[in-house]
Amino acid sequence: MENLSRYITRKSFSQERLSYVSESFKVIYKSKDGTNNRQLDAVDFIASLCSHIQTMGKQMITYFGYYSNVYRGRRKR
Repeated sequence: MENLSRYITRKSFSQERLSYVSESFKVIYKSKDGTNNRQLDAVDFIASLCSHIQTMGKQMITYFGYYSNVYRGRRKR
């Protein structure tokens, strides 16, 4: 629950493009350009949202090139 709340408060998706139809329990997410709409059941939307949440302790950012750990060690020498 803590990871989910952290993920939702970070605004990983636009809430302006999200709408909920309470009669049919559907969530509609409009694309950025407005041409495509994705319609999901509320439970399916939450499941797809939760699939993007990283597990506790897992590294989320990988550095390449100059900022990688190898380069950092070379700079210290």
